[in-house]
Amino acid sequence: MADVERQRQLRETVSKAIQVRLQGNEKFKAGDLQGALQDYHTVLFSLRGLDGSIQEAMGATPKMHRPSQSGAEASLDDEAKAQRELTDKVKQAIVSTHINMAMIHFKKAKWQRSLDCALGARKIEADNPKARFREAQARIKLGLVTTGKKMIEDLQKANPDPAFVKALNDLQLEEKARAEKNNQQFR
Repeated sequence: MADVERQRQLRETVSKAIQVRLQGNEKFKAGDLQGALQDYHTVLFSLRGLDGSIQEAMGATPKMHRPSQSGAEASLDDEAKAQRELTDKVKQAIVSTHINMAMIHFKKAKWQRSLDCALGARKIEADNPKARFREAQARIKLGLVTTGKKMIEDLQKANPDPAFVKALNDLQLEEKARAEKNNQQFR
């Protein structure tokens, strides 16, 4: 019975954290960057480390699906599926939160914090295109232009997106303006 109560508490915690994240998204859209950041920090504080708690509450070693002849084995498969779904939900919420925080820090010209948040998302989901894009943008602003540009070019090849094209065009314009400024110094 204690496990059932623990599972209910975990689901409730995840649900509340996702609601706070959605609140943060609304604040972000409304331009309240600081309020959104506060909500996102609350989400991360609530969700970090829940993987272990989920596994503990739902049974530490979930059974993989296999043909079963008894209802008990089918029940274990259902528990494993529920555990996996809840764990995936937590991971996705953390990734989305890190990506949004990276964007906010980028808008606030806090390039290192933006990079840290993007890397936080990539620790969980290494190939997430948005996280890779936020990382590339932050690297460019930190002066690692070649690395950031290469990352965006790779993203564009793998997942064509107008945002990637715009970022590359903006970067090209910035490089052109820098070159003109340097040329004027030597005249």
